[in-house]
Parts: sequence; structure tokens; C-alpha cells
Amino acid sequence: MKIQPYFLLFIALIILLGKVHRCSCKEADDDDDNEERIKVKFYSTFFRYFKTIPHYAQGKQLHIVSRRLVPSGPNPLHN
Repeated sequence: MKIQPYFLLFIALIILLGKVHRCSCKEADDDDDNEERIKVKFYSTFFRYFKTIPHYAQGKQLHIVSRRLVPSGPNPLHN
């Protein structure tokens, strides 16, 4: 009795997929120190960029409109 070549290819494919799946599964790392380090780095970068006063807020504010006479919305011409 001869083994079909398709059966051998199927078995080889199953073995290959099993090895690829095993290699691609990485262990979940529950390292809290690493998470804290990422949070500290993110917050320090965030506050460095957004806690400062923008340069346009210190001088004249030419483009601020106090009382608009036109309607606002997605398309002011159709409101």
C-alpha cells in the first residue's frame, strides 16, 4: 500500500505550522517595573510638550472672535 503524496504534504504542512505557531508565541511578561518605566517616560514627555504656555498665548491674540455674526456649524451657509 502506497502513501499518497498529498497526505505527506499535508502532514509536513501541519508540522510546519505547529513549529511556526510555537516560535511566534511569546510569553506574556507581567513586569510591573517595565510598565512603570514606560508610564514615567510618557508622562515626562507629555508634560514637557504640553505644560508650557504656547508662544502665541503670551502676546496679542489677533485671531480670536468674541461675537460671531455668522452661524456656526459644519456648513455655515446652510444653517
